[in-house]
Amino acid sequence: MSEHKPTPAAAAPENAASTAHDGSATAAEKVSSAEPAAESATEVELNTVPAPTTHAQAQLLVADQMWRAMRWPVLGAWVVGVITWTVVGGSSGLWSSLVGGTVAGLSSLGTVLLVRRTVNLNVQMLLVAALGGFVVKMFVLLVTLVLLRAVPGVHVLALGTTMLAVVLVSAAAETISFRRTKIPTLILPAQDSGPAGTSEN
Repeated sequence: MSEHKPTPAAAAPENAASTAHDGSATAAEKVSSAEPAAESATEVELNTVPAPTTHAQAQLLVADQMWRAMRWPVLGAWVVGVITWTVVGGSSGLWSSLVGGTVAGLSSLGTVLLVRRTVNLNVQMLLVAALGGFVVKMFVLLVTLVLLRAVPGVHVLALGTTMLAVVLVSAAAETISFRRTKIPTLILPAQDSGPAGTSEN
């Protein structure tokens, strides 16, 4: 009896299937090997800023991130307000929006400076300083708005809306930067570990 041998035409699909299987396996291996590389690159990017080891370092890190996050949005809101009210209100809208945006921008800058200046205070005094700074900032904005309303030629809407826009944009940027800044919730002072004790049964 003669043995049945597979013809080259019948063996071709099997070779193609095995080649396709090897190709898919190689692609899967490449994808799996690329995932750890992407994760390691992400970790390197996140760990670019060293983690703070003291409360003062954490506070300075927060202040720096707040400044970086708020400066361009605040400037953009100020420019948009000035351009808008110059078109709508003319010269009165121009200088009124300039004054309102400048006062609001300086108050936002004062928040960052307050955070940097209070790095050496304890937690209780830091909370008092933060609350006092907020009250002072709101008082300055309110007094500026009330006093400038009595000045002839002031465009009240230009002054108020530009000031409000800059304050809201600054507060939003500060909040977002604070939430995104990775700082430890509790920082404990480093303690020297003594020699480990042994117990005998």
